[in-house]
Amino acid sequence: MSSKIEQIENRLKQIESELQELRNGKTPKSKTKQDAVPWYQQIFGSFNDDPEFDAMIRAGKAIRDSDCGVPAKPRRKSASKGRR
Repeated sequence: MSSKIEQIENRLKQIESELQELRNGKTPKSKTKQDAVPWYQQIFGSFNDDPEFDAMIRAGKAIRDSDCGVPAKPRRKSASKGRR
């Protein structure tokens, strides 16, 4: 039973430490290196050269342009501005 209490005390200390870091404006320390990388950087480029994703982007642009009364223009793929 005492080991269970020790586990709870250790977890409580960790939570209190992370709460103090949050209150001080810091992000809590990550447990793994991947946790340190923001989620949007982890998925960046995952749709690269995906024709279905490109078709979805074109359809969304066409819908937005039709709402404004502006005809959709086809976009040229640029090597310097493309997704990864």
